[in-house]
Amino acid sequence: MTRQHGCGCCDRWDRQRFASSCGALSEAQEEVCQRCVALTAGTPLQLRELLIAVERPARGLDELALVEGATEAARSLEHSVMRRLAAMTRPARAIAHAAAVEDCVPLHLAAALAEVDLPAAADGADELARADVLQVGDPLRFIHPLVRAAVHGGMPERDQRGNARARGAVAG
Repeated sequence: MTRQHGCGCCDRWDRQRFASSCGALSEAQEEVCQRCVALTAGTPLQLRELLIAVERPARGLDELALVEGATEAARSLEHSVMRRLAAMTRPARAIAHAAAVEDCVPLHLAAALAEVDLPAAADGADELARADVLQVGDPLRFIHPLVRAAVHGGMPERDQRGNARARGAVAG
């Protein structure tokens, strides 16, 4: 499939390979490619989602379209992660929400924040790791900051406020 913008960045993920394989791009195409990489932090999944969003009919490649596309891409990732979580057990969902407090949360603390016992928390963490939400192991870490942001963004506002208060417990 030929991309409307013609820069090929949708098929090239790392910046050096991208830069060396683009060849002679017009200055405008190069600017679009650089902006796409900047808006997505070079993350392949987000880059792909951004390019899908801006290729929808009636969208151009100006700054507003790229920013709107990046926002749509973030929502798409959030919906994908939330669908995976919805299919999981209650302890797994609770552990995901508790782990979204910080980049790195010890399992015992996530269990306390989630109000589940330690064996259920461990099972939930294993379920999340099998679903490519968390990395395997303790302390709990998301597979990518964007996945953590998606979990946090998809939480009810009252849970987000509770997680904000819980940051002190993790830091202290």
